[in-house]
Amino acid sequence: MTRPYSNDLRERVVRAHLDGEPIRSVAARFGVSVSSVPKWVARYRATGSVAPGRIGGHRPWLLEPHRESVHALVAATPHLTLDRLQEQLAHEGIAACRDTIWRFLPPYSPDLHPIEQAFAKIKHWMRDAQMHTVEDTWRHLGALLATIEPRECQNYIRNAGYGST
Repeated sequence: MTRPYSNDLRERVVRAHLDGEPIRSVAARFGVSVSSVPKWVARYRATGSVAPGRIGGHRPWLLEPHRESVHALVAATPHLTLDRLQEQLAHEGIAACRDTIWRFLPPYSPDLHPIEQAFAKIKHWMRDAQMHTVEDTWRHLGALLATIEPRECQNYIRNAGYGST
């Protein structure tokens, strides 16, 4: 994530606009986006300050009041998928979408499966290949899958903590 613009720049942008300069002109002169100017002016008018708000992390977890229930369900049945966990929570009268459940799950989740390591490698190769047709994409994907050796799969499984497998 990028850092916010300095307060000095923000103050100069707001002052220029409040002095009557059009938004597009101010944006061009100071090298900021056209959408930033009215946002900074609005913030200044509302709060008297151009300082940026907090970046990220300021939205509370919607399941915070149910944290103990979620963690207890995962601890009792660690192989739960997100869909199954969503069903379990709904059964307890807690409505939440998969994304909401996923965001503060405990560090291990069945969705972080050893197969994800192989998928990451394949996705990297696919981005490098830059195939332009669906047929070429499928053909290339098939060739890539053939290059993953059983020993490599064993390493993915061991790396994910399934050492006895």
